[in-house]
Amino acid sequence: MGTQRTSNKDLADKLDTLISILTAQAQAPAKPVPVETESDSIVKAGPLPMSQERKPKPAPVSVGDASVDAKYMTHMENKVSKLVASDGQERVIYLRRNLHGETKIAYCLKERWNNLRDNGLIGAVKVVS
Repeated sequence: MGTQRTSNKDLADKLDTLISILTAQAQAPAKPVPVETESDSIVKAGPLPMSQERKPKPAPVSVGDASVDAKYMTHMENKVSKLVASDGQERVIYLRRNLHGETKIAYCLKERWNNLRDNGLIGAVKVVS
């Protein structure tokens, strides 16, 4: 009970046959797909309604030559307001530049504002009480 082996020549002949069949299929022209041409079956769409109207962007908050996004400022104001409401101490919101040159919003207690040492300090924006 031995198994027969296929010779390399037989394998090469079968591969050549398969390759020639695939090449002939690839070169055959594609049959066009029938398209309806009746004007009744075509639905013409009008202008689509806008799902949302674009709202104008709020103006950025500026101090001197620096400015920050209004959303960022609103976020920080809400954060500081919650802190003030919880402990009752006034805080100063100010702009500063970090080491990468980005303008950021920071805050500190009002009583520390005059003695604040911050190398990137730009200026005060608001006092939250």
